[in-house]
Amino acid sequence: MNQYGLMTKIFDIYTKKFIKYTLSLESEIHVAELGAAYGAVTQEIIRHNKKVKITVNDLDKRHLTVLQKKIKNQNNSIQIKPKIVIGRLPDGINFAENTFDAILAARVMQYLLPRDLIKALKKIRLWLKPKGKLFLVTKTPYIKMLSTFITTYERRKSRGDRWPGVIKDFNQRFNHDISISHIVPKFIHVFDPDILKRACIECGLIIEECSFINRKDLPLDIRLTGKEEVGLIAHKE
Repeated sequence: MNQYGLMTKIFDIYTKKFIKYTLSLESEIHVAELGAAYGAVTQEIIRHNKKVKITVNDLDKRHLTVLQKKIKNQNNSIQIKPKIVIGRLPDGINFAENTFDAILAARVMQYLLPRDLIKALKKIRLWLKPKGKLFLVTKTPYIKMLSTFITTYERRKSRGDRWPGVIKDFNQRFNHDISISHIVPKFIHVFDPDILKRACIECGLIIEECSFINRKDLPLDIRLTGKEEVGLIAHKE
């Protein structure tokens, strides 16, 4: 609805790890799904009838209205009602320090300028409880619609550019399927594991794992080399 890309219906491995981690915690916990769109992950957690406090964020109220209707129609014996927060990282949302046991931000950081990315990561670190975990998923340059950009990305990185994946004219510079042209953003910021890890470390997060994600479930006009996304898990000390 808001020109911030497609919402995938198939969970990547890092999103699955967030769900598994959330469901594995014994005590009543508080987790957040940032940039949730229609909240597919939140719905999956609720489906397991686990008592968990969930905060769901998106910048588009319409997405969250759809989520609320879907949750209302779910057969959920615990009757979990997520807290809905409308706003955009980093300045449009705020939470108290040490609020969350875990935070998922899937395909959110790719829409942030470098200064906003750093600001968002620093805020997320504050929002996490001690030992709380951050799960990130974001796009890489290794997708078909960015195939002409890969050489530029690698050249920028090799010469020491801190943010080699910044693309300010994404909606004009590359060829897109006409069927999705209405949801293609003007700006996008792509990463690889090295760049994403460095950003998180600079913001005081402790890296647990970070790797490319092979999105073989994506359409043929998107996937390319098996490195379509990058996932990261980090925690607060």
